[in-house]
Amino acid sequence: MDSFMKYIARIGRCNNCYRDHVLEGTGLTGAQCPYLLRICRHPGISQDQLAKMLYVSKSNVTRKLEKMEKAGLIIRTPLPADRRVMQVFPTELGESMLPRIGEVFGNWNDILTDGFTDEEKELLIKMLERLYANAERAVSSPDEAEERIREGKN
Repeated sequence: MDSFMKYIARIGRCNNCYRDHVLEGTGLTGAQCPYLLRICRHPGISQDQLAKMLYVSKSNVTRKLEKMEKAGLIIRTPLPADRRVMQVFPTELGESMLPRIGEVFGNWNDILTDGFTDEEKELLIKMLERLYANAERAVSSPDEAEERIREGKN
């Protein structure tokens, strides 16, 4: 059996290519969309919190946010109580991008599930939810996840 992970990875790369194409000229890239969504939903989030939420490195967050700040989508300010901690806020321009991001994400879902029945879509969502729960558990306790596999409790 082929590893399903190669398909998940390829779909993810296609997703970013699609977003880049449809967002061309907006100042926002496909890879920046999840960042802006989290920042708009959690104004004042720290860069460290954002890294944990998105499962990316702190240096990745820093690079993305630098570009987003230059594009006028976000602002970063030091936390008054601890100036080493950078808080991130959306700008008016960043907030104005939310409806377009929602549209792009919705269209992508429709593209991916073209030809699927409602039952197939429901089953897919349930299976993906289980994959995600397993992934989160593995990230929070990698040794335990490895042990479960060795014991055949997958």
